Amino acid sequence: MSVVLSRSILGNAVKAAKGRGQEPETDPAVLDARRSLAEAKISAYVAQVVATAPTLSPEQQSRLSALFRASPSARVGDGR
Repeated sequence: MSVVLSRSILGNAVKAAKGRGQEPETDPAVLDARRSLAEAKISAYVAQVVATAPTLSPEQQSRLSALFRASPSARVGDGR
């Protein structure tokens, strides 16, 4: 999904949550839309970098893959 579309979906989800009298910060639809927007931004950036980067070694590929497999709580404070 594109960043523009994801932003639009997030805006609509926030408006809908407010219309229902819910706090957007805790609304499941808003949280899903925020995750989708984050994924779209990351995907767009990674695609741009990969398109211009030289071929990575298998070790470099493994290190980068590990970043995507790690949970957010595992990355917090890991010293990297």
